[in-house]
This record gives sequence, structure tokens and C-alpha cells, in this order.
Amino acid sequence: MNSAAQLWESVAAHRSAVELCKQLEIRKVTLPANVVEARERLDALAARKPEAPAPDLVSTLYAAGVGDAEINAAATDRVIAKEKLSGWTAAHNVAGRGLRKALHAACDDLTEQLAALAEPLIDDLHAVAEAGQGQGDLSALVLDGRHEEAERIARLDRSALELKALYDLRLKLTPPGCGYAVGVIDCGIWRDPRPVRNGLGEHRPEGLAEFYLAGIRAGGQLWFPHHQEAADMATAIYKAEEEKKPKRQEVSRGGVAFT
Repeated sequence: MNSAAQLWESVAAHRSAVELCKQLEIRKVTLPANVVEARERLDALAARKPEAPAPDLVSTLYAAGVGDAEINAAATDRVIAKEKLSGWTAAHNVAGRGLRKALHAACDDLTEQLAALAEPLIDDLHAVAEAGQGQGDLSALVLDGRHEEAERIARLDRSALELKALYDLRLKLTPPGCGYAVGVIDCGIWRDPRPVRNGLGEHRPEGLAEFYLAGIRAGGQLWFPHHQEAADMATAIYKAEEEKKPKRQEVSRGGVAFT
């Protein structure tokens, strides 16, 4: 791999991890010590990035007719600069991967903190859905003096968007090889996705808040699980669905409609 490719890989390796740290800090999430240390190492390396060598310096000197001593010195400086940049890029890449690994290792702790932020957002969405309310009820609630309910609806879109952002952050923290689904059963957002899938079908409402509200009214329950908790739930549901398959086939052969 050449220096340019190494540099690109290095940048790609650390950018998402650094941005993830920033998004966590914006939300007042406490980063564990190993993540802080990994980020400090990356920041320290970033501050020491060497200058790239001038690509045409030696040829320019030849064209200018300078002596061999000056050309030799320039060529030596160029070789040293290329070696330093290559070494720095490799070290920076390692540090970037180190930060990502530290974030993955802290997934459970960080997910727990994100879950605490998600809880009031989920409560808002469930309260509105279960009351049969929506954006169109805002004015009537204000006129009736039901200010708490009105405020809940007024912040509904923000609540939905922030909840989606928290789910996205959790996914980025999830270690490779771990997940929230088994087959088509994904329990990362809904405790049991079947009521939502069966209730909405292909008619997903436009707008994030509307989707969450419709899913809740269809019988879904929003939650914010750790990946293992979601995987365990998905496994149980998947097995239950698989056990139903022979019964479905038997009923079908008997000419009786299965529901």
C-alpha cells in the first residue's frame, strides 16, 4: 500500500471514532478511561503529523542548475520526509483502530448511558400514542390548559429524531460480530417487532414520529436494549416462529385457513 492509500485508510479509521466521541460528549455521556486514553494518543499523534515532501523539489533544483551537494541534500531530505510520513500514517492508523476498539469494548457501559437518555423520549412517544393524540391536537390541548400534554406533543418530532440518533450511536458502538437481529427478527428498536410488522405491513407512515406512534398503536413496545439482550429476545421469537411453521403447513394441507 502506498503512502496516499495508507493516509486515506488512516483518516477513515479514526474519523468515525472521533466523531462518535464528539456525539457522546455533546450528550454528556461519560467516556470510560480506556476510551479517553485512546483518544488522547490519537490526538497527540495528529499534532505531530509531518509535512509531505515536495514532489518536484529535486527536478526543480536540477533545472535551476544547482550543484550536486545541494541536490543530494534535497534528495536526502525528501527520502527522510517520505519515511516519516509513512511511519506516522501507520502509527495513526493503529491509534485510530485502537480508539474504535476501545469504544467497542465500552459498548455495554455506553449503551447503558444512552438508554438513560432514551427512556424519557420513549415515554413521551408511548404517552402520546396511548392517549390517541397527535400533532393535530396541539392547539386544543393548549386551549384546554393541558400544558404538559401539549408540551409533549410540541417536542414530539425532536423526541423522535433524538431517539433515532441514539439508536444510531448505539449501533456504531456495537462490536463487530454482534447485533440485534436473528434472521428477519430485529429487536433493536421494538421489543417484539411482529405487531409492528403485521400492523403496518408495507404502509409505513411518513415521518419518524408518525412511524413510532403507529408502531406503538399496532402493539409495539419501544425499548433500548444492549445488543445481547436484543439478540436473546430475537432468538426466542425466531425459535417460536420456526416452531409454528410445521403447524402452518399441516393446517394448509387440511384445507383450513391459517390465521
